[in-house]
Amino acid sequence: METPVSRSALYGKLAGPLFRSLESATAFCKLRSNPWVELTHWLHQLTQQPDNDILHVLRHYQIPLSDVEKVLLRQLDMLPAGASAISDFSHHIDLCVEKAWMLASVRYGDNKIRSGWLLLALLTTPELRRVLSSICAPLATLPVDELTEILPSLIETSPEAQERPYDGSCLASAIPGESSQAILGGGQDGKSALAKYCQDMTAQARDGKIAR
Repeated sequence: METPVSRSALYGKLAGPLFRSLESATAFCKLRSNPWVELTHWLHQLTQQPDNDILHVLRHYQIPLSDVEKVLLRQLDMLPAGASAISDFSHHIDLCVEKAWMLASVRYGDNKIRSGWLLLALLTTPELRRVLSSICAPLATLPVDELTEILPSLIETSPEAQERPYDGSCLASAIPGESSQAILGGGQDGKSALAKYCQDMTAQARDGKIAR
């Protein structure tokens, strides 16, 4: 019988930039008063990075980044709003991380989850591909079989290639948001860690440091 992998151990396999992008997605979710951190939040944050695996894939297939951003922004506007607190990551995020880790470790022999493996997990998992089709059609139309074969060469010059998994970066294994106090938990002053983190991120957004 396989030993279940803890959530924190699994998320600790995210490469540093991918881990931080999910933290940013959590803050972005809170700023928009959405109840759940969704794949839409995460993909949006990944499109805001200066360079990563997904951007290499978009360039190869000549998919304009602006098209992807517009679609994601429309989907963000369709999410339920008005929540006073974030409930958790959506089931689809958990599933995507799990499938991406299987691809990374078993098929590609990698010790970390990169955004390229994340994208491939979205495309090769039927449930996730249906979600991707509904939130970002330009990504869902990528040729899966071809991408599965050429992805390593497409992303070999991506900055993610030099990154380590979050749990190997001399930082404690954690769920994205915990290390920066984004996930619910009581602080010494009795205020939830999530509330404190999102308050800090809201201030950064007002200063123009976070893309809305």
